[in-house]
Amino acid sequence: MRANMGELILGQAALNASLMQTEERLALEMSQDRKRIKKLELRSKPQETDLTRTHLDKLASELLKRANSGQKGITYAEAAEILHLGKSSICKLRHLIASDSRFNIIWHPFRPNMKIIILKARGGPDR
Repeated sequence: MRANMGELILGQAALNASLMQTEERLALEMSQDRKRIKKLELRSKPQETDLTRTHLDKLASELLKRANSGQKGITYAEAAEILHLGKSSICKLRHLIASDSRFNIIWHPFRPNMKIIILKARGGPDR
């Protein structure tokens, strides 16, 4: 009986040690997964570069021209044509466009499920 008890105690200690190793391995794997996910998330967001600044400057000048002729804003598809990019590229750039102090992204006034890019209103001497 005592021999069986001793075997049970040793077996339980081995199981506890195995459980601790498994928990440590799992914690390490979770940490590595978090690092990989963070790296992927950062890579998917467009970074502000000289090229993206050039695109935003070109977009701002085109919006200014159109605003002077009476057009309030442009759709993502129109922005893609102006910049010679695909619409999906403009959708990826929308975070940079929205964070730029020159632009607003708003819902289209007449077309549901469509957003337009407009210039922010600037307070001038006559306003």
